[in-house]
Amino acid sequence: MAAAAAVVTERVPITIGVIDALRRPPSVMAQQMLTLDHLSHGRMTFAIATGEAKQFRPYGIPRDKPITRMLEAVQTWRALWGFDGTPINRPSPFYPLDNAVFPLRPYNGRFPSLLAVGAGPKVFDLAGRLCDGWLTYLPGGLGDDYSLIAECVQAVKKCAADAGRDPEALRFNAMINVALADTDDKAWDLVRHPVSGWISLAAAGINSGQSWARLGYRNPLGEDFVWSRDMDAMVVPAGEVPGLAEQVPDEVADSVFVWGSPERAAGRIQKMLDAGINEICFMNVGAGADPEYSSTFSRLASDILVRLGHPPLTL
Repeated sequence: MAAAAAVVTERVPITIGVIDALRRPPSVMAQQMLTLDHLSHGRMTFAIATGEAKQFRPYGIPRDKPITRMLEAVQTWRALWGFDGTPINRPSPFYPLDNAVFPLRPYNGRFPSLLAVGAGPKVFDLAGRLCDGWLTYLPGGLGDDYSLIAECVQAVKKCAADAGRDPEALRFNAMINVALADTDDKAWDLVRHPVSGWISLAAAGINSGQSWARLGYRNPLGEDFVWSRDMDAMVVPAGEVPGLAEQVPDEVADSVFVWGSPERAAGRIQKMLDAGINEICFMNVGAGADPEYSSTFSRLASDILVRLGHPPLTL
């Protein structure tokens, strides 16, 4: 899909987010990433993470020490992208290079842009030391907590500064679950649709069970349900999803989505920008609830950008 977009567009940035760094050998993934960067003339960004059990377990792929493997994969990519004609030798517990060559050169001498996804000291260090920044999904990914967003941003910046990099040059991207409409009432209808309800159930946070518990509720999928560990395409029969979605409390749904008219949504997004986010990506979850109404999305999203002080969308 990214390759197709790269050859039919000229200006729009293209981001693959999120993609795991574990299922493909780093040598293969490094070549794929550089190829896409050449096709797009340097417009690619790769938001990388450790993947989820549903992409590994059903297919017999191990997922042990995922964060350490991701770090090693990034360092292997960078070693290969920096190939100068001398065979590369690099020790690694997972991906050792032994007289490796990598003739494909980076586009215009610049490595593809990488954003680390996740939380915790190792991920923050990776984002600040070796990547171009950090990506998270909001508002649920950090519990709809703006002070926590600010703490994570500052942690990444400190890692960058400690590595001798400019922390103010980093990218802090938020993939925001949005349900937009001309009126707040219509937007709330989109939020309460079973398709949106499934997001409130399974992805109310990295640990969806704990996210519900913080608000005083028990998640029907389990008190300790963790998306990356427990999510499976077959975890709930399709016929049971609407009934489960009806069990989502309004307070939980509100914590998972930025919803409402452009005026209401812009006010909430501004708080994320104030906390240190400097890039936003809208995930139009309302499209699953009402595909026909999603034809209004570009207009509504453009309205939000104007309210946030940016130029309108140009299509």
